[in-house]
Amino acid sequence: MFFDIGLAGVNAAAADLNVIGNNLSNANTTGFKQSNMDFMNVMSSSLNSSSSGTQASQGNGPSTSNIRQEFQQGTVAATQVSSDVAIKGLGFFQLQDPTTGQTTYSRNGTFQVNSAGNLVNSLGQQVCGYNATNGLVNAGVVAPIVMSSGYVPPTVTTSVALNINLNSASKAPPTSTFSPTDPSSYNYATSVNTYNTKGEEQTLATYYVYSGTGTTWNVYSTINAANSGSNDYVTSPTASQIGSLTFNTDGTLDTAASTITGVAMDTSGDTGTIDYTGSTHLNSTVQGSQSSTQSATANGNSTGYITGINIAVDGTINATLTSGQTNYALGQITTAMFQAPNGLRDLGNDSWAATAQSGVATVGTPASGNYGELVGSSLESSNVDQTTQLVNLLAAQRAYQANAQTITVMNQALGSAIQMG
Repeated sequence: MFFDIGLAGVNAAAADLNVIGNNLSNANTTGFKQSNMDFMNVMSSSLNSSSSGTQASQGNGPSTSNIRQEFQQGTVAATQVSSDVAIKGLGFFQLQDPTTGQTTYSRNGTFQVNSAGNLVNSLGQQVCGYNATNGLVNAGVVAPIVMSSGYVPPTVTTSVALNINLNSASKAPPTSTFSPTDPSSYNYATSVNTYNTKGEEQTLATYYVYSGTGTTWNVYSTINAANSGSNDYVTSPTASQIGSLTFNTDGTLDTAASTITGVAMDTSGDTGTIDYTGSTHLNSTVQGSQSSTQSATANGNSTGYITGINIAVDGTINATLTSGQTNYALGQITTAMFQAPNGLRDLGNDSWAATAQSGVATVGTPASGNYGELVGSSLESSNVDQTTQLVNLLAAQRAYQANAQTITVMNQALGSAIQMG
């Protein structure tokens, strides 16, 4: 009993030294999160009662209560590896062991593509997210990402999405008959690249003509109009007009009164056939500013070989093809969130497992909500503050020495008592 307090102090200080030493040794470990030791005091009841009538108690030294990890952001540093990725903000990478099926979580984004097309870490654990088919991400089912490798076959364009603003001060064109070669016959034009069944790139142009009545605009479309003849005009629904747009008084699109149909191309074109029977989606506004295009995207891709990848802020893994295309989606990395990340169980190897204390993981898309953002060709450094840890190391060392001295003094006192006896 004489040595219990000093021994408890030595053990607590030794445990603290171990935690601090682990922090310092991992100061350069990618994605490492530093830990702190929590202590509590141990009380023991004496055999005597205090004058107040309540039983008196005295301290019986410290006890380690918990090793708590701190998940503050580490520094994001650029690398030269395109498959490296860092999380900026909250969230964890979700990994799956291909042998056991165990799911773990990590902040270490040192990844590579294996021979099977899986994105994996250094232990062979597979990175989870959404897979892609023909360059389109299939959101909804989270699974180990399997990416295409080598040759990419052509995929025909089936959907075009345009987000534009049209100038509400526009006047009806002086030329009543629309012609893509006559700029005076339309108010605004924009274009997007599409792909036919052979993987050939075709420019789909859309033209916007104010009708002169109310807030209605007519929409026309052509394929490669500048390079080929009139056979490339849209044939449905009427000539080259594919619909009309009507706007509300506040400038937003009146979707009920607006009609945009699928673009069915004339197959007798003098430059070949483009199989484009999909749909065109417009998200438009009319404001008192110049007409502009906020975004213009289309699915599909040309044929080619994958020469590299890049990871976007939302986790999309885009491939660069020999054809020059840079946005062919191979998959999308998702991130996981926990209600209480401090409740995660540290497994070592920069990974954690969910527990009842951490709660169940919720998975989402980076750059949305609280799921962080991804930074491609970068890694998150350890969040260990070496200066603070060195100061803590000195304090823990002094605590160890002081408690060891307590044992020495108690031993001397006990020896004196024995000699007196």
